[in-house]
Amino acid sequence: MKRFRYAIRQFHRWSGLLVAIPFVVISITGACLAFEPQFLRLMHSELYELPRPYAAGEVSIRSVSEKVERQLPVGMTLGALQIGRPDEAWIYEISSMRKAELFVDPSSGKILGMIDHDQGGFYQLRKLHRWLGDTLNRESDAPCVGRIVVGVFTAWSILVILSGFYLWFPRSRKSWALRFRWPGWSASGYAPEYQRHTLIGIWCGVPVIALALTGLTWSFPAYRDGFFALWGADYSQRKIKSAEADTTDCRYLWDQAWPLIRQAHPSLKKVQFEETAVEVTSLRPFPGITVTDRYLLSSASGGLNSFPREAERARNVRSGIVLVHEGLWMGLFSQCLTFLWALSGAYLSWSGVRLWRYRRLRKK
Repeated sequence: MKRFRYAIRQFHRWSGLLVAIPFVVISITGACLAFEPQFLRLMHSELYELPRPYAAGEVSIRSVSEKVERQLPVGMTLGALQIGRPDEAWIYEISSMRKAELFVDPSSGKILGMIDHDQGGFYQLRKLHRWLGDTLNRESDAPCVGRIVVGVFTAWSILVILSGFYLWFPRSRKSWALRFRWPGWSASGYAPEYQRHTLIGIWCGVPVIALALTGLTWSFPAYRDGFFALWGADYSQRKIKSAEADTTDCRYLWDQAWPLIRQAHPSLKKVQFEETAVEVTSLRPFPGITVTDRYLLSSASGGLNSFPREAERARNVRSGIVLVHEGLWMGLFSQCLTFLWALSGAYLSWSGVRLWRYRRLRKK
């Protein structure tokens, strides 16, 4: 047993040093990205917020889309549409660009501006967080080395945290009280640093593992498929491609569904139209809690039809991954928690290096 514990300690110590620098980069950039939605709204408030609210019953999705298309340059086409509160701009995705959003005033059909999420400071942070500064070429089969490296270090860090749990667990009843004693931030030296390292690891280790497990779905496709299968879902079923989307003007379907959605969901927060599918996010009485309902649109029925079970399950798993990893499961409160958890991951790596240096100084 002592040999096993010694082996685990050596693994935890040297593996922690190995993953320290990349894990600090991943953790700090993840903490910065936790508040990306708020920062974007703050920096581009003139795009997100309308000067005056519009009356939802007096605007037509089809007519607004036609006005917007007349203002677009040649080769640029509109994609999915997101509608929020009456005092918020409509947001069109640009199908000819991967992650660009067009902001529109529905009252006049005027384009307020555009944000390309594949450009700017947050994109650079995301490149560091997901690919360590590498670039993922989605149009070729060339592997993204940075994505693989991030995935390997993230998976290895999970093992480091789990080994830390094992080493922390007291071997006698008398040790329990000592394990939870906080030394404060001002105390210096090996013993206070060790106590802070272990306590933050215990308090924040499980959330950091949850962030790492969900983040791995962006690094390894095989892991992602297995993660979906674990929850009884098929990743390939997350998108709906209806034959009616090729023969029907989808905006006509959106126009039909828009008043029905407002009637069925009086507390709606956001509506996402995508070809013949629609996702409705509604607020719940508890602050920050939302629920998403999904429907299929059909010109034959003219109503909101039930979503296919396989696609519903796949989208639920996908949205769950995003909510957990980006800290959106309870609004600003959960974003703050995710920010602190991500920083705690960076602190664990930094304090682990400091503990190693203390030990080296002792030997000298």
